[in-house]
Parts: sequence; C-alpha cells; structure tokens
Amino acid sequence: MLSRRTFIKNSMLQMVLISGLRPLLSYALTSKQSQSGQWVYLNGLYLDPATLKPARRIGAVSPVDQNHHAFLCYFTETGFEGKINLPFLPHSVLKHPDPKKPFSVIAIPRRAQVAAEIDLSQKSITRLFHPAPGGFFYGHGQIIRKKDQPFLFVSEVGQDSAEGTITIRDVNTLKVVKTLSSHGYSPHEILQMPRKDEILICNSGSKLASPDGNYVGTKFPSSISLVHVHSGKLIRKWQCPTQDKVGFFDGFAHGLVLPSGEVILATKPQEEESNDSGNIYLLTNKFEIQHLSLPENLQNRTKGQFLSIAYDEPTQQVFVSMPLGHFTVVFSSVNWNYRSHVDFKKSNGLNFSADGKSLYISNGLGQLAKASVNDPSQLKLINESGKGGTEAHLDRVWMPPLSI
Repeated sequence: MLSRRTFIKNSMLQMVLISGLRPLLSYALTSKQSQSGQWVYLNGLYLDPATLKPARRIGAVSPVDQNHHAFLCYFTETGFEGKINLPFLPHSVLKHPDPKKPFSVIAIPRRAQVAAEIDLSQKSITRLFHPAPGGFFYGHGQIIRKKDQPFLFVSEVGQDSAEGTITIRDVNTLKVVKTLSSHGYSPHEILQMPRKDEILICNSGSKLASPDGNYVGTKFPSSISLVHVHSGKLIRKWQCPTQDKVGFFDGFAHGLVLPSGEVILATKPQEEESNDSGNIYLLTNKFEIQHLSLPENLQNRTKGQFLSIAYDEPTQQVFVSMPLGHFTVVFSSVNWNYRSHVDFKKSNGLNFSADGKSLYISNGLGQLAKASVNDPSQLKLINESGKGGTEAHLDRVWMPPLSI
C-alpha cells in the first residue's frame, strides 16, 4: 500500500496535471530549465501613502515602517507575484547562499540602518540586521567565498566619516565577523573579479547620510579600488576620470564584470540635485579606463546617473539604464560602439527573461516593460501594478519550483 504521504503527493500531482490549476508546476514539467527551478525577479517597491500607488521615492530613503508602504516585490514569468512589507526600501537583493534556505533572499537598502533576510515562501522577514555601530548601509552586497565558506560582504559608511567600510558577515547569523577598508569614500557596489580572491569596490564619493536618510555635508573624491579579499590590502586604485575637474563631476556607483574580465562602470553626479549627468566607462583587461561615448542626441538627454547594467552574452550587448534621461543605451561588447537605445520613462532596473530572448525594464513608476533583445527599440508595457518595483534595480535569483 502507498504511504499517506505518497498518496497525497501523487493525488496532488494528478490534480495539477488534470485540472491545470497550478500553471507553475505545469510549466515546470514542460520546461527543461524549470524542472530544477525558476527565475524570480525582485525589486524594491514604494507606495505613496496618500494614493497607495507606486511612486519613486524622492529625497530621504531612511528606514520606514509599515505605515510608509515599503515592500519587496517579486514576480515569476509563470504568473506568480506578490509583495512583502518591509521597514525599509530595498535597493538590491541577493540570493541567500545556504542550500537549506532555498527560498531566502537578503535585501539591502541605501542610506539606511536596517536590512533583512526574507523567506519568500513564507512571505515574511526571518531576520533583521544592522550596520556597524554609527554607520549606514550603502546599497549593495556580494556573496563571496573565503576558504570554501560563503560570507556576505556589505558596503557601509560611517555617520561621521565618509571613509568606506566593507563589513564581512556570517551568512547564518548576519553578524559582522570582520571589516575591510573600501580604500575610498562612500562605497556602493562590490564586484567579485575573475580572480576570486579580488573584489572591485565602487567608491561613489557621495555625501554623508543623515539619520533621516538625506545627503549632508560635502562630496568626496570617487574611485574604484581593487582589494584582496582575505587580507583587505589595496592592490590598485583608479580615480574617477572627472575628478580633475573643479568641484568633482561624477562618481563610480555601479558596475558589472563581463565573462571577458572587462568591467562596465556606471557613474552618478556627486551633486544629485544638480543638472550634471553620469558617464559610462570600461575598465579593460589591461586595467585601463576608457570612456564610452553616446550619440549627440542621447548625450543631450543625459541627466543624473547611469544606473543598472545588464549583459546579454549571445548577442554580445551591454544595456545601461539612464532613469532621468528616460532611456536605456545598448553597446556592442565586441568594439564598444553604441548600437541602439530604448526609450522608456525613468528606465531603472534591467534583466533578461528566462529564455534569454527578451529584456525586462522597470522604472520608478512601478511599471514593467519588455522588449526583444534583438530589437530592443520595440518596447511593450506589460504591467503597471508595481510588479516591476520603483527602487533602482531589477534583481533576479534562481529558486526551486513552487517556491512562492
């Protein structure tokens, strides 16, 4: 006789296959890729308290409570979506490295003093954690292995000093076990380099964060630092090319390491309230910084920061979003020439569909759009409910099926 567990399991499977009530499992049984899991897309979402509609947060991004309507939103291409209320607005989201926590992610804010581990299957926060004493989270983290053990590296900055710190945390407790200097000011994104014992830190040079999440004081020189993971020693450092200009023009904020070992770097104005605009740079395999130029008509539209970066290996194209310029630019990674662009209001987060044939773009208005990677100019709005989130990046993690 069948055990009770086996009987229930078989009965449930039959119900799914016959009635079609669970499209996610049906998709998993017909898709080779999904037999072992699915992509889950995640983004920070903020709802305006007055209208309860998706809104881009303007000004302070300090911790918020449930009354301020900050969420982690998520969706899958098979139709599942939802949001989890958080006491902060997530800027970036990482997959938890513990195989015993297959449905957990780690969400990190910028200029705030609380972050969280979240279980999507339970739709709840499993652990809150905080920056080093007197500091603020500065938006990004990276899972890096040291002696075959995963650790969480997080960019942080002090309340009274913009000198950057990278806290190294135990992934089980999320407590700090060690700190490294970022060898610069106001670190943001942390990139693991092809040599796994090296990280590249984008020191944005941004002003200090105040307790309410605003920028205060003066801006600082921006740089990227190549740092040895284990010792924390500085291997090499590059100043942002515009630092020679009076008053500092822009600063390194985001980056992406390509399979070739080259690094795309997106910068932002150090005076966020100004009409300045960021730039896009390439760090070559020879460790030379090259500026990637735009056509004049697009250059005239740039304002604010270049934000998210995505790479499509089959077509060898790099996509970089420009929120306030309302476009995403596309470069060839073969010769680094401009190839095309996508017009979309407040283009924010970028990522690819599960089959790799389409590009998703989210914006600061809660909208999600989709375009063919081969013809990205033909953009189609597919959702306006906040599925795409409103804050910065559209992150993607791999999870088992039936996870959420």
